[in-house]
Amino acid sequence: MKIAIISALQKELDNYLTHIDHLEAHEAYGIAYWQGTYQTHDIIIAKCGVGKVNAAMTATLLGTMQPDLVINNGTAGAVDPDLKVGDVVIAMHTQYHDVDATAFGNALGQVDGMPERYPNATTYQESLKNAILDEVPEATVVTGTILSGDSFIADPEKVKAMRENFEDAECVEMESTAIGQVCYRMQLPFLCVRVISDTASQDADVLFDQFVAETGKVGASVIRKFLTVLQ
Repeated sequence: MKIAIISALQKELDNYLTHIDHLEAHEAYGIAYWQGTYQTHDIIIAKCGVGKVNAAMTATLLGTMQPDLVINNGTAGAVDPDLKVGDVVIAMHTQYHDVDATAFGNALGQVDGMPERYPNATTYQESLKNAILDEVPEATVVTGTILSGDSFIADPEKVKAMRENFEDAECVEMESTAIGQVCYRMQLPFLCVRVISDTASQDADVLFDQFVAETGKVGASVIRKFLTVLQ
């Protein structure tokens, strides 16, 4: 298979670069990406940068390379109050929390003319969950909706509003829904996996700085484990 992997931050993809040999570095439109092979798969690993536009540009670039599966992994802030740093969320759907076209009859979070939320490929979710539990058996693994928007969330009131507006939301970040939208339009299977790095509350910036390197490492190791069983 040809697998495209997208992460926002260098700390979220360093684990790939140190554990996968003979990756060839490239750059296009300011997007850094690496190509090579791993566990019989052709892989493309890209650093998209933070935010929806950067994510969409990167997903479009990699989509033109016709991957069989696009994976977004990295870190996220917890919306579900039961989640703790180091827990893992597998998206069933991704959805914007900062889009409001309700005046035109759309649901909150829905871009006009697009689905309310973007589904993830269910075919791989059982093997993905098993790979996560093999790699980090102490982690809680949940499935649900992952929210995206162009703000780093560090406000308990905003988290409360997300829980009220998006009942099955597990965590929030800044890229995956844009990638999901591109994959929807390009008809590419999409998976999103996020490791909780902070609580998206008033201490989010402190927790993120403290844990992003470690949780980023966990996220990449989980995907590498998944690739060993992916057919």
